[in-house]
Amino acid sequence: MDRKQTLKLAAVTWLLGFAVVFPAIAEDYEILLTRPSKPGQKVQISGTARDSEKTVLSGGFSRTTETIHEVRLKALQEVLEVDAIKRPTKVSLTIETLVLKANGKESILLPKGAKVLATAGKEGAVFEVGGKPASQNVKRALSLLISLDGNSRKPTDDEMYGSKARKRVGEVWAVNKENLAASLREDGMEIRKEDVSGAVKLEGMTAKDTTPSLLMSMRIDLNNLKMPEPEGLTIKKASSTITGTVLVPVDTTKGILRESQEASRTIRAKGLSQDGKEILVESVGMASHTIEYAYPASSRQE
Repeated sequence: MDRKQTLKLAAVTWLLGFAVVFPAIAEDYEILLTRPSKPGQKVQISGTARDSEKTVLSGGFSRTTETIHEVRLKALQEVLEVDAIKRPTKVSLTIETLVLKANGKESILLPKGAKVLATAGKEGAVFEVGGKPASQNVKRALSLLISLDGNSRKPTDDEMYGSKARKRVGEVWAVNKENLAASLREDGMEIRKEDVSGAVKLEGMTAKDTTPSLLMSMRIDLNNLKMPEPEGLTIKKASSTITGTVLVPVDTTKGILRESQEASRTIRAKGLSQDGKEILVESVGMASHTIEYAYPASSRQE
C-alpha cells in the first residue's frame, strides 16, 4: 500500500508538542477531511517518509534481506487543476529539498529550484521533470509524500473515515468498512468487510498558528487480505494495521495543516524451490510519513 489511501499513526504525542490541545468542550464540529482546492492555490510542503521491508526465507536454508528508504521533501506546491469535488488532479512542485537515503546511503535527487509536474493517474501520481518522465528514484521518493489519484471510482477519505454527523471532542465513530473494502479492491486487493475494523476519534481542539483546528486520530486493522501472488508462491496470510493523525482547521474551507501516518504489513507465503523443497517466506514491512502544510498569505484558499 502506498499513501494514496492513505493513514497512519499514534503520533498524537508528537503533535501535542506543536499545539496546545484543549479538553472536551460542549461544542460540536463538522467533520470534513477532504478540503477543497482551486487552481492557483499554493502550499509549502515539508515532509519525511520511511519505507522498510524485511524478508526471511527458510526451508533447508535461511536468508534474510532488508531494504530501507527514507525521504525528505521541502517544496512549494501550486494547484493547476482540480476534479469535480475540488481535489487536486494536477500540481506543480518547486523543489527546495528532495533527498533519498537508501540503506544508509544518502543522495540529493533534485537540485534546489527544480520543477516537477505531478498529474493524477489511475494508479497514483505521474511525475515529470523538465517535460520528461521522472527517474525511478525520484518517482519512488515523491510517491511516498505526494498523493494524487485519478480513479474516480475510489471512495474519498470522508466516505471511508469521515462522519456526516457533527462530533464533539472525545467522540469516536467507526470507519466505513464497505468503502474501505471498495478502495482496496480498486488497488488490486480483496477483503471482506467482516475482516475490516477501525475507528476515528476527535482527540481535541488545538490552536495551530492561532488557527482553531481539530486533531483526529485513527486506527484500522485489515485481516485476510487477498492480493496478487508472486510466481511460485501461495500467500497463506496477509494483514495490515494502519494508524494516523490529522490536523485540520475548524473552518472547513481551509486546507489540512498536518498529517502523520504509519502502516505495518505482514505477509506469509510458501512455495517450492527448484529442487522441490518447501520454501517459507515471511515479509514484514512498515511505511510511514509526516507532512506539514503552510499556506502563504498570497495563496487563494477558499
